[in-house]
Amino acid sequence: MIGRLARGAVGGALATAAMSVVMLASRRLGLVGKLAPEHVTEAALDAAGVERDEGEEDVATSLAHFAYGTASGAVFGLVGPHLPGPRAVRGLLFAGGLLLVSYEGWVPAARILPPLRVQTPAGASTLVTSHLVYGVVLSLTTLG
Repeated sequence: MIGRLARGAVGGALATAAMSVVMLASRRLGLVGKLAPEHVTEAALDAAGVERDEGEEDVATSLAHFAYGTASGAVFGLVGPHLPGPRAVRGLLFAGGLLLVSYEGWVPAARILPPLRVQTPAGASTLVTSHLVYGVVLSLTTLG
């Protein structure tokens, strides 16, 4: 069990790096402005009353995004082998679940961003594509 958690955590970190490339490319191409993880981190820091400058917020965003992706990967290390389908499909199912729970669930409930279904096409596409990349990389680096 510890080995599966550890493999999942490493896979989650690698998958978060890959999804971050997609998100940053979307911003660089001018498709999106502030990225979803930036919105979430800003809201959390504001709620906690944390004073910070832009550089500190950028570091906090990166740390929070990688922590969430790594922890989610650890969970995948446990549940991934029990999901249906080939290896990549398991990762896609898991990442799709994370996407829906986050961007149709707790993120809109916390009034951080609107639900995925009413975001701009470019914003929604960036979130969907980056999560697809996360799922594939997660499954390929975690499952044997």
